[in-house]
Amino acid sequence: MSAEQFDVVIIGGGNAGIGVTGPTRRAGLSVAMIEARDLGGTCPNRGCTPKKVLVAAGQALHDINLAAQHQIDVGKAKLDWAALIAREKDMIKNIPENLARAMARRKVEVIKGHGAFAGPDTVLVGDRTLYASYIVIAAGSKPRPVGIPTGGNRQLSPAPFLFSDRLQEVIQSPPSRELCCCPRLISAAADTHSHRSAVTPYLPAPCVMVAPRMEGNDVIVRLRCHLG
Repeated sequence: MSAEQFDVVIIGGGNAGIGVTGPTRRAGLSVAMIEARDLGGTCPNRGCTPKKVLVAAGQALHDINLAAQHQIDVGKAKLDWAALIAREKDMIKNIPENLARAMARRKVEVIKGHGAFAGPDTVLVGDRTLYASYIVIAAGSKPRPVGIPTGGNRQLSPAPFLFSDRLQEVIQSPPSRELCCCPRLISAAADTHSHRSAVTPYLPAPCVMVAPRMEGNDVIVRLRCHLG
């Protein structure tokens, strides 16, 4: 099959890839976008946006628990976890579809599948061959399990780690304990702690926790990150 010609081929349909489509299309360039999963990527579908819904609920619980300090008499707050998760899923469920419509309005061809280079200007997607003057790699990244010493020669296996993809599958009840291994999850850890869960933040190098402390029901963590 002969190669299909585009000015720009974008590998990855997350925030970065979608951000490229605006200026390229305004410049009159033809654009194809390759995405194997959901348009929008991790952030709106499985990461940032769902996390913010949970953190907002945690902040509300925290504020209610502090009401007495302001001489406000309220009853004990109770979280309906199932309803909160249902709200979170309802808020994000239409994101890929809405982004697909936006790409259609921009006349960006969205191709479902995994892209693989067949040359410096050629990408394979399934049985299609795409040729482009410019190829944008916006494929995102994957979390890497790390070994954490537990004493002696033993290490924690990858099993205790919950990454964003799996978290969405298993978060059917308030977690009793979460092991946080990424600075992006610190705010979620604080939310979890406010719901009376034990939280162990773990920050692999190059981030160093410089001032962790507890204030009432709060987890306050300051980070110093040295980026190479």
